[in-house]
Amino acid sequence: MTSERESGAFLQRYWRNPGWCLVAMACLLDLHSALARDEAPASASEPLEHLTLVAPSHAGGGWDSTAQAMKQVLEAEGIVRSVEIVHIPGHGGLIGLSNFASSRRGDGHSLLIGGMLMVGAAVSKHAVSALDDLTPIAQVTSDADVVVVPASSPYRNLDDLLAAMRSNPEAIRWVGGSVGGSDHPTMWQLARAAGVAPELMQYESFPSASEVATQLANG
Repeated sequence: MTSERESGAFLQRYWRNPGWCLVAMACLLDLHSALARDEAPASASEPLEHLTLVAPSHAGGGWDSTAQAMKQVLEAEGIVRSVEIVHIPGHGGLIGLSNFASSRRGDGHSLLIGGMLMVGAAVSKHAVSALDDLTPIAQVTSDADVVVVPASSPYRNLDDLLAAMRSNPEAIRWVGGSVGGSDHPTMWQLARAAGVAPELMQYESFPSASEVATQLANG
């Protein structure tokens, strides 16, 4: 099993690889991307009859919300007559990615919704080659990451936090989403800003935002 520290080092090497900049830049700030194979309709003026959006998550998740919004706009604007949303959750989007790549090869009427979490999962699971089967098409949403501390924390601003990181980086407990998700690289970027080796940071990942909030509230 890959350790948190090993995964972090692998992610750092991956993000520095310029060959992946189109995917990595779209995902570092959790910018969800629509990924698909390249096949254009016969005429740009004619609406597609059918389009399948694959959301590699459960209904109600972020990728599903993106797919639902895309479906609404594509149908309302007459770009596609019928949009179907298929959910294939699991392993940070990797199950959906694998299914998409194997079962929809050559299908120019299917899009996979993805983002930072999927890329991070591929890197941490040493499955980066799976991304070679995809072509990034468009960035459709963006999110902002924030750093929050308990009300009782001695850190009142970012300067306080960076100073503490420089003094004793291993003493600070970080909690957030999955390794490779948007929370994880935010911590790494702050470590670099503080002049601290990111692999020294203690990061604990949790599968849901509610669990992260509970951990934060408990100090």
